[in-house]
Amino acid sequence: MRRMVQMVQPAPPGYTDIGPLPVRVRTRTGEIVGSGVTGAPIEVPAGSYFVTVMLPNGQEVGLSQRVKAGQETPNIAGAAPSADLLPPAALASSPAAEADDRKLNAGLWHGDWMAAWANGPPDLSGVATGEIALVSSSLSVIPQRAGGDRVLVLPLADRYRCAVLPYDACRVCIDSSAQEPAIAVRAVESPEGPVVEVRSIVSQEANTLLGFVERGVLTNMVAVTEDEVRRGEQALSQSGASVLRAITGAYVLLRANAIEGLDRWLAQLEAAGGDLPDLLPLQAELAARSGDHGTAVARIRQWLDQSRCPWFRAGLSYMLDRLRLYLDVSDNQRASFDLDAATYRRFETVRGAMDRMLTSMLTSRYIATFDVPRSQKGMT
Repeated sequence: MRRMVQMVQPAPPGYTDIGPLPVRVRTRTGEIVGSGVTGAPIEVPAGSYFVTVMLPNGQEVGLSQRVKAGQETPNIAGAAPSADLLPPAALASSPAAEADDRKLNAGLWHGDWMAAWANGPPDLSGVATGEIALVSSSLSVIPQRAGGDRVLVLPLADRYRCAVLPYDACRVCIDSSAQEPAIAVRAVESPEGPVVEVRSIVSQEANTLLGFVERGVLTNMVAVTEDEVRRGEQALSQSGASVLRAITGAYVLLRANAIEGLDRWLAQLEAAGGDLPDLLPLQAELAARSGDHGTAVARIRQWLDQSRCPWFRAGLSYMLDRLRLYLDVSDNQRASFDLDAATYRRFETVRGAMDRMLTSMLTSRYIATFDVPRSQKGMT
């Protein structure tokens, strides 16, 4: 039997301050013999392996090395993958470089996105879709506009692709005037055509989480966000703490059902104020999972009064599922969630609109994204 040893892989240069990154240990034929995260011991048979680390953009970087008992692996050389260092399996999993620098025009819709679906898909023929130029190889920064939802509208051949825009801002900035709330965006190709990617302008940690969400790397994300929640008030009060990272992390923890301490985390976000349309849906879902359905119903009522569309697809999905449950249970008279007649009718109306919305939503996107049919009117 081969002797087992432990190895520790440091993060690549420039990525040491953003939390653990996924690590894979492969043989020369590409077989994975161990996996873990940077900075933590990984047990593998003694031998010579390729060790790779997944960066926030989905690429794996690494080098060939011999693993020896009691010896940490050397730092990864460079921040870009090298064809002579990565095994075929790693190369196959890395995103292909874009051959062309694609440019797309887009426009901004501003208003009450939920209300726009009350009687069917919204008419977007009046949106001026030439006002924003998106370049696939670089990010365009869009400042936050207070009040109402902002939706980035991409005109496609037979429809409009609409992405609800979040924003990011640091909680404590040394120079707050230089960190006005905003979001960076670009259009990238996907199997469903061009889609919008969003990135924080203030936090590489937020972008790390967003990159993992895009690629479904959940195990590492849960470890990072659980550590963030455990650090509690300190995490949100330190310089540069990202609002978008906090919201993203809350969704990660809910998806993994790792909810201990999440109520205090969300309470801190609420106390901080700001225009965060995902906060009430997160609080409602957390209360429901904790068995406090009275609070969940109250949070849903507040969310409807706020009349804001969540940034994340999961927020809409959670709210529709809760509306269906509370309406069905109240209608069956088997249990009561204190839905008076007016609340029942309101929930019923909103459920109808959300049914239409979610039918048009792209389930592959983490940011709420919709395909809206073109009307017969022309574009401006």
